[in-house]
Formats: sequence, structure tokens, C-alpha cells
Amino acid sequence: MSTLSSRGAWRTRAAFGAAAVVLATGLQAQNVTPADAATRLSGTWKLNRELSPGFRAPAGRRGGGAVASRFNAAPTLALQRRPGGGDPPPTASDRTPEELAAMAAMRELQQLADEITITATADRVTFTDVRGERTYGTDGKSAKITVAGAEVSAKTKWDKTALKQEFSTASSKLSQTWDVDADGRLVLIARVESLRLRTADQKAVFDKK
Repeated sequence: MSTLSSRGAWRTRAAFGAAAVVLATGLQAQNVTPADAATRLSGTWKLNRELSPGFRAPAGRRGGGAVASRFNAAPTLALQRRPGGGDPPPTASDRTPEELAAMAAMRELQQLADEITITATADRVTFTDVRGERTYGTDGKSAKITVAGAEVSAKTKWDKTALKQEFSTASSKLSQTWDVDADGRLVLIARVESLRLRTADQKAVFDKK
């Protein structure tokens, strides 16, 4: 066999091998049950700041166990005006008390603690951090919760290996996806949408303790 033919055969075998790995990975993800996904997600996790550039510490806080990170609000990084939005964004004085409460609730939901403990089953998931415990059913149905004095609609469900959550008020929505990557790290992908503003997907990474 010529050298050229040998190279072609090697490339063909390599391509088939790569395709087989992708297929096997896809089949494994399809075969993961909610109970399996819950086991992978459960544990105590610490925020890896170096791998979480989309989040920043609130002013005056440095480290420690306190609630320490939230979406980076830099206009060039996270928040963008929706196309065609010609009117300037309303100020606090233009909003009703209900709207202000809803905004405060969404800000609180966006915050992350330096350390979180997740206790998950196929039917429910509990997040525990310095703010206390928050438990959600994983049936994907909308449930009303109270955050910072405001009523928020919450949906939580398993999607193969990932846990997906959606929090919404009349004017904005926070989408979160929690999953464990190939390196064994917990990865949160989050996005905020509202009538005038939106964020690009922001990633937070946690190491298991």
C-alpha cells in the first residue's frame, strides 16, 4: 500500500473513531435519568472567580462566606439595549412600588454565594448558602415564590444531565442552567431578559469541595 493510501486509511479510521466518541457521548447523555443527574449535581461547591468573569463582587465585599457575586453590569459586557429601543430607560422615580420590588427580587436571584450546597433528587432540588435554603420542585410547572417581598414565578426541570430554572416577573426573566462538565466542575449559565435590556449568557464555575 502506498504512503498516500496509508494516510488516507488512517484519516478515515480517525474520523470514524471521533464520530464514535461523539455518538457514545450523546447516547450516554440521553440515557442519564433525573436521579443520575441529581446525584452528579449534589454536593458542596465553591465559586471559582478566575473562571467566572461574568460575575463581580458587590462594592464593599471581599471574599468570605457572604453573598459575593452578581452579574457584571458593565454595559459593554453584559447589558445591551434591545434593537429599536429609542426611549431612554425609566428611572426609579418612574416605576411603581411593585415594579421596584420586582427589580429587587431579580437582583437578589442573580446573586451568587461563594459557597453553595446542592441537595437534589429526581423530584426536587434544594440550594443552601448564607441566605438559607431554597427548595424547588423539578416538575417544570410554574410555582409562585416570594423574593425580597415580591412575587416571582419559578419553573425548574431536569433536561438530560442539566437542571434548568426560569424565574420571571411581569417585566423580566432570569434563565439558569446548572450542569457538571467533563472536568467535574459545576457550571452555571445564566441570562437575563427584559423589555429594554438583555444580557449575553454569563458563566459561573464552581469547584467541588
